[in-house]
Amino acid sequence: MVEPEKQVKKALELPSINHAGVLVMKNGQIINYGVIKYKDGYMFSYSQEHMLKMHRYDLSEDDRTIEQKIEDGDILKINIEDIKQVTF
Repeated sequence: MVEPEKQVKKALELPSINHAGVLVMKNGQIINYGVIKYKDGYMFSYSQEHMLKMHRYDLSEDDRTIEQKIEDGDILKINIEDIKQVTF
């Protein structure tokens, strides 16, 4: 017999915009995040490398589009369905 608490699927509490922390993905990968926005089932987040670069050099936003930043690896496009756990 399955315990009742294991039968209930826990809702994922997503972090708010401009919040940073750690994600544990369903595949076991651990990702540092800095939420930019949510759109169409995806969380757009600064990569750890970009957050460190911005902090180290006190950079503000540049003129590149989000698509360019994704291509450059500065922004991660994370499928919300792939997130197992959010650590705030």
